[in-house]
Amino acid sequence: MTRGLDVAATLQEELNHTGYPARVFCARDLANAAKRKEVSAALRAGKAALIAPRVYATPTALAFAMASVPWQAVPPHMVAVALARQNGWTLGLPLEMARFLLMMAIRPEECGEIPYDQGTARTYSKIGLTLIPASPSRLDLSVAGQALATGLPIDCSGEGLSRIGRYAAFGTLGADVSVGDLADDLAAGRLSEPAAIAAGSLVEAVRCTEMIADRQAPPDFVPPETAQHLEGWEINGDRGRDGVFREWLRAASWTMYPGGWPPNRLRQSSPLVWIDEGVGYARTVSRVYRLGERRW
Repeated sequence: MTRGLDVAATLQEELNHTGYPARVFCARDLANAAKRKEVSAALRAGKAALIAPRVYATPTALAFAMASVPWQAVPPHMVAVALARQNGWTLGLPLEMARFLLMMAIRPEECGEIPYDQGTARTYSKIGLTLIPASPSRLDLSVAGQALATGLPIDCSGEGLSRIGRYAAFGTLGADVSVGDLADDLAAGRLSEPAAIAAGSLVEAVRCTEMIADRQAPPDFVPPETAQHLEGWEINGDRGRDGVFREWLRAASWTMYPGGWPPNRLRQSSPLVWIDEGVGYARTVSRVYRLGERRW
């Protein structure tokens, strides 16, 4: 089945945002003899490493800027994507990524367990990666469908499911290509009743021309152990190229914790999903912020 958005692309888009000191590729990427010879020479010179069967890594320019991090310490998701490409496997959406895309958790630093379409689990201990078997029915779902099927809490109320779907519309799952895939899941009856409720709310939300953030935290919100701290913050908003109005945060000071140094200026956050001044936190698509003094 052809999808507009797949798990491999989603993992790379959501987890590669900070960049890594290594480039990962597989043997199938070496299209000609010259490329293969080049990699062989790099392996002998220690400028490339075999990190998994027929999967290699080479340092990038960031390796020099991130000298404290060995470039061979490749993130698990990058290896999983290369292994899938090399072997023709299909990856499924990890639980922690599903919860992040549904705005129920902060962005994971990494995904060490990734579902795939083979019947046997495979572990790559040096990389910290385990590929775990997933059912064909799960992998037949779109990225949005997998997020809903995997990440929704058990015994969630109808109101809660609708709220989760509405929140998810602010991020990656609200993109046109993702919504189109999700609509196919709905039409084909591939979603459970709770997932279908959340999906319906998501599809309805993306039709709005004004996506206004909620002014209170969800009832089940638990403050994260760490959250970037904003001082002198304010809410702004504008219409994007798609004509949809979205709100976002600006702040005079942005630090890792209250009183942190040096402070940075937050010019524009990702779209604002909810904000609760009483609780003292705000959720944007990309992260949760702890709120200090508001700019008046």
